[in-house]
Amino acid sequence: MLRRRLLEGHPGGLRLDEALSRMVPELSRARLQKLVRRGAVRLDGRVVYRSAGRVGNGTRIEIHLDPPPLRILHCDDSLAILDKPAGLLSHGFPGCREVTLCDQAQEAFGPLPEGAGGGRPGVVHRLDRETSGLLLLARTDSALLALKAQFRSRSVRKRYLALCSGSPPRESWSCERPLGPAPGGGSRQWIDPPTGGKEAHTDFRLLQRRGELCWIEARPRTGRRHQVRLHLCASGLSVVDDPLYQARGAPRPPKGARIGRCALHADSLELRHPDDGRPLRFEAPWPSDLGPAPPAGNSEE
Repeated sequence: MLRRRLLEGHPGGLRLDEALSRMVPELSRARLQKLVRRGAVRLDGRVVYRSAGRVGNGTRIEIHLDPPPLRILHCDDSLAILDKPAGLLSHGFPGCREVTLCDQAQEAFGPLPEGAGGGRPGVVHRLDRETSGLLLLARTDSALLALKAQFRSRSVRKRYLALCSGSPPRESWSCERPLGPAPGGGSRQWIDPPTGGKEAHTDFRLLQRRGELCWIEARPRTGRRHQVRLHLCASGLSVVDDPLYQARGAPRPPKGARIGRCALHADSLELRHPDDGRPLRFEAPWPSDLGPAPPAGNSEE
């Protein structure tokens, strides 16, 4: 269901969540904020992911009350490859009341294997809420075990693309610094935590500079939470509009470069089929909300 409204009668504007509450009074503000984070709201045709900003008079507001349709790039009896939109949770957690990608997948494919611990049906790896791109789900218990074994052996090749502010240290480089949870709970992570943390390794390559911004290719060899974002920070780079991590000394992106969500996209995935071992490669197109697509190779402007 789509609702539209032109904001009028508020010379100073309104917070987006307040404007949405007036449009959809039957939903709580917390529910509306979750819809914003999921990418279900557009202002003058542009997707926004944060509800704290103000909306001025004359702004056209659109809100999709239903979850966005599942983007299925490949599906067979053993696995599914999905293109996750930014703002959508990969899977739920205790007390979670919003629709997740796993919820939608189970509606589309039927029950998915839980694996050890449960709560993450079909999940072989995960993407952060604000990160878009390729997500792999297993459809059988045997496929889940085989695919997780590929990730543990580091035979799966993943590529991320990021739009960053700052200056890369070199054309190509690696970051091998351990990561662990930051104190106080929550999802934040630390580089070089006092407890030692877990091994983390990411290879980077500069694709193109454009003023104070640059496109970076990241190939993580390990799969730690927030690994690409933190290793970019350790290299003096900040992902544009990352709400959690900013590199010390990196310039703030110009206003025209603001996107409204973390400019990080899981672009390609290479693995072997869990049944017969044949090589598979998948790609997810660069999302339009992140602006022009990055170049295919190294260049500089």
